[in-house]
Amino acid sequence: MKMTKQQTSPRALAPVAIRNFQFSILNLKLPLLAALLALAGSLTLHAQTTAWTEITHPSSPAFAHHDMTYDSLRHRLIVAGRTSIMQNTFAIYAGAADGSWTQLPSPSPALPGREDIELAYDSHRDVVVLYTTATNKVWEFNGTNWSVITAATTPIQCKDGAQMQYDPVRRKTVLVGSDGWPGVDKVSETWFWDGTNWILAAGTNASPPGAAGGGLAFDAARGEMVLVAMRTMETWTFNGTNWVQRQPVTFPLPGVWVFDLAFHPPSGLVIFYGGEHVNELEPWNSIYPTNTWAWDGNDWHKLEPPATPPETIDYGLTWFPERGGLVMHGGWGDPDWDFRTNVWLLTLQSAPQPVIRFTDARPLGGQFSLTSTGRVQTSASQILQSSTNLSLTNAWANVQTNPVPAATNTWLVPRAGEERFFRILERP
Repeated sequence: MKMTKQQTSPRALAPVAIRNFQFSILNLKLPLLAALLALAGSLTLHAQTTAWTEITHPSSPAFAHHDMTYDSLRHRLIVAGRTSIMQNTFAIYAGAADGSWTQLPSPSPALPGREDIELAYDSHRDVVVLYTTATNKVWEFNGTNWSVITAATTPIQCKDGAQMQYDPVRRKTVLVGSDGWPGVDKVSETWFWDGTNWILAAGTNASPPGAAGGGLAFDAARGEMVLVAMRTMETWTFNGTNWVQRQPVTFPLPGVWVFDLAFHPPSGLVIFYGGEHVNELEPWNSIYPTNTWAWDGNDWHKLEPPATPPETIDYGLTWFPERGGLVMHGGWGDPDWDFRTNVWLLTLQSAPQPVIRFTDARPLGGQFSLTSTGRVQTSASQILQSSTNLSLTNAWANVQTNPVPAATNTWLVPRAGEERFFRILERP
């Protein structure tokens, strides 16, 4: 989400790290993208294992009121939005692992820079989805060219503070927002984008209040969206059908908005940073915490890195596997409120956690082979599991185990006309 000094609003991004899988069914090869998921586990992080590090590069663009996502096929960050508070110019850039940035072609006709911009990378269709309330159209970027889609249904028109993330399990982009401007008590709606049309999510009449202006991330460890509402700091999770308000013992303080969330795959944690705390009695005297928090699926934990980025709002935050951490880009704040070129990297070191590489490939009958390439934990063994039910918490059975760590594993699996889901579990 975006904000101006006079009127704030946050955005949240957390693209899921993606790995390539290839399935061979008889003689038919089907390339597939698989979402990297981390199995949930309790984790204690200490100050010496959590670090923010600034990355400098002369080509880094100045951005705020923008959004950022990770293009897993091309191994690059994508940022888009406002580059100037005065000119409201829209631009889009790609960020490489070496720290360099390259400007990409913008949509034509140009998007108005002042409107809220939300990005999400759809790994199944290999497109960056762009939502803006400036129009009822949806823009999609395939890495080279833009296409414009006019949907039959128009979603909620959130003027600022909308939340949008891609759900790789259900293969839909999820949009959460409220009509008009964000507010603590504003009723929200949840919508799905399937590449053709917007669909109002069923069973979401209890969408979290204050969602617009909060933060959203896809928690790949538990296969659900995590949302933190603006200023109340209520934590909600969404399983694709229903929202559930969680009751953590601890939650981020003070109450803020204009913060961001992102999922950190190796640790299985959702990370929260920053925000603006508004004093109701002195709204002109806001404070900007530089706190880093982690959600483990049950509770929030305050991390204590030895250094933090400066007071910043309206930044982008996402997992960048090529850098081994979460990348925070741009934003603005005291003392000058200039759009920033700053890039910060958050790294977390912890005990290895089991990792799931999840795929929804459904071969019907015959013998097929599954080849996994690339590893998250180089010393881990791998277990192939299957299920007839798309569930991340139960109904999974071991098919084969390969205890020998290898860069590439091939699994030969007989199946008899039964539709199944498969995943690979890595264990330290």
